Amino acid sequence: MKLRQQLILVSLLTLSLPWAGAQYVKEMEAALRYGQTMAITASAQAVADRISASEILNSAIQSSHPENVIKQRDHNQNNKSRHIALYAHPLPRPLSIDGYRDDWRAFSFSPQRFTPPHSAKNNGFKDDTKLIMDVTAGVSERDLYLFVEVKDEHLHYHHPGFDEIASGDHLLMRLGKAEHWRNYIIRTSAPGSANVMYKAGSRIVTEHRIKAHWQESEQGYQVEIKIPQHLAAGHLAISAYDSSNAQYVGNINSGSQAKPLPYVSIEPSLQQTADTFTHEGTRLRIISDQQWILADSGSVDNLTSSNTPKNMWTTWIYQLALGRQPFPEFDTQSDSGKLHSKAILSALNGKTSNQWYRHGIKNAVQVAVPIFNNLPDSNITNYNNNNTDNKIDTNINNNTHNVSEEIVGEVVGVVIAEQTSQEFLALTNSAFTRLFQYSLMALGICGIGLISYASWLSFRIRKLSQAAQSAVNGDGTINNTFSASAHQDEVGDLSRSYGVLLARLKEYTDYLRTLSSKLSHELRTPLAIVKTSLDNLQYESDPELQKKYVSRAQSGADRLSAILTAMSSANRLEETLKYTESELINLSQMLTDLSQAYASLYEAKQIIVTTDITLSHPDFHGAADLIVQALDKLVENAADFCPQQGKIILGVRKNKSFTIISVSNNGPLLPSNVNTQIFDSLVSLRNTESANSNSHTLSESEGHQTHLGLGLYIVRLIAEFHHGFAKAYNKSDESGVIFELHLREKKIE
Repeated sequence: MKLRQQLILVSLLTLSLPWAGAQYVKEMEAALRYGQTMAITASAQAVADRISASEILNSAIQSSHPENVIKQRDHNQNNKSRHIALYAHPLPRPLSIDGYRDDWRAFSFSPQRFTPPHSAKNNGFKDDTKLIMDVTAGVSERDLYLFVEVKDEHLHYHHPGFDEIASGDHLLMRLGKAEHWRNYIIRTSAPGSANVMYKAGSRIVTEHRIKAHWQESEQGYQVEIKIPQHLAAGHLAISAYDSSNAQYVGNINSGSQAKPLPYVSIEPSLQQTADTFTHEGTRLRIISDQQWILADSGSVDNLTSSNTPKNMWTTWIYQLALGRQPFPEFDTQSDSGKLHSKAILSALNGKTSNQWYRHGIKNAVQVAVPIFNNLPDSNITNYNNNNTDNKIDTNINNNTHNVSEEIVGEVVGVVIAEQTSQEFLALTNSAFTRLFQYSLMALGICGIGLISYASWLSFRIRKLSQAAQSAVNGDGTINNTFSASAHQDEVGDLSRSYGVLLARLKEYTDYLRTLSSKLSHELRTPLAIVKTSLDNLQYESDPELQKKYVSRAQSGADRLSAILTAMSSANRLEETLKYTESELINLSQMLTDLSQAYASLYEAKQIIVTTDITLSHPDFHGAADLIVQALDKLVENAADFCPQQGKIILGVRKNKSFTIISVSNNGPLLPSNVNTQIFDSLVSLRNTESANSNSHTLSESEGHQTHLGLGLYIVRLIAEFHHGFAKAYNKSDESGVIFELHLREKKIE
């Protein structure tokens, strides 16, 4: 993988920054959502307290569920559909009475279904039930509207020749309250305008204030009715009569003397209270303990905000970054006039609850606060006892929270407050939008910067690679074309290291090229001595001269033997190092003992020992014999170059990493370009004449000693055996040379 591609991959790590920012925004959203829940709960609680404290509002709640309805329901468990109250939805405008459903289709109202007792559990027309009635009720201004659909396989119209009030299929309505209710019969002899009749003693009277229109349908007939509200007096019961089976279906029959049930609709006093507390983006609804809607104010869909993501792509990124909460879908409809949710069921048990929902691309919270009718303590006890068996299960999921656990009275209704997260969480959307924009900008800048940097870096590396390749000729020789970089970074260091490496390789290759001439020079002289001595010995008869030639030939042979021995000593040392064991050494004591031996060997030199390591105990793990051998080579080399009565100083010290043994002497300085090369194999800078000129006590044999440059190479091998290195440099006052062994301890295994 190219360096540029690697840096691009590394740049992807910057994605962690917007991720961390998104997590922060997510936490902020959760905190704001909690604050929003508490705020809307407080608003709903204020409405509930207002209603509980007002006798007028409290009575309006209870009027939608009188005690006789409860008793009738309890005593007629097998005929529940006969005691279902009707819900009259608010209508935005008056309707035309024509018997057709066209006006009603504009509304999403769900009809209330009535079936005979034996088919009360059936839910649709596709069953074996022969008689079904669906009633949809609505209120507009001063009138009550009904749309009644009856499924009847055999339709029979009223025969006008009969004296009966209704001789065929008809509708029975009971209007009025208390003891002043009245039964009304809606009949017709043919589709069209229907007659509304009632009995006044023995007379049959036509009620012209009630308008009704009858139309046939595919499954039976449908009737649209308009009733003045003052005539209904808030109470209504209705049933359909099938003359074929002599059967009623609905919530009243002709033989029953029960007063009509109150129909449920929006209560003006409660609606006014809800309107007072409602503000933009919030919906308040008040329901009875039977879950009928008594007030409905505001909407959760009419709030607009400039902070909402404007396009689907931004919305998708927003949902992907912040995560889609596993909330159920929010149902804002109330088609049947009743509301159902887990929060509402919990509130009916006296517990303030809230639950979050999904509402399009937004979240919505629903808070349900119970409305209590404060009862005396004794009544509270009776109420709790009577409702033990009918208590609603409130084991709801994690999205619903119960706030209040104590029932302080009878629950007569519930205040429901709903609000989307758009108003209070606009800050979240704005923060995310800015975060997303800044992240894209930062990623773009980082991407361009990294690509540019990678291109520049790869250009430098390619340039370095090309320079290194061009520095080596085809025959393996190294030229001087390599130019090191001046940049003070890793690539610049690598370039300079390449330069040093190539320079050393050039020196080594130069050494290898001259090795043959050095060896031939060293071998040619002793061979010439041996050859000329043998040639002269062949033609010489004088015993003294023969002895002299034999001695000279012997000297040449010895020199050849010394050369071969020196050449093989390095190889033998490398093999020996593999099997050498370490021991505990007192270096200070070792130098002291060796200095005495060197003083007797080199009497014309001053041998001095300096140390900062105590002499009282061993202090170094290493190979003593090898260290002595290295010192022998260094001291011998120092003695060769040290002048008469010059100083050879042996020292040992420690730093943080190494134990350093040094040998310094007075004499000629090292050339500045060969400080490290002198420790290579077969490298010698020795000038015999200059060396001998500094040592007038050398014998003739000493002046002709063979020096192949292997001594310092052996010193380097011994230093590397101890995980160190050898170093040579001139003294700061230029009075001589210092050789150092930097050694690390080799632990005894």
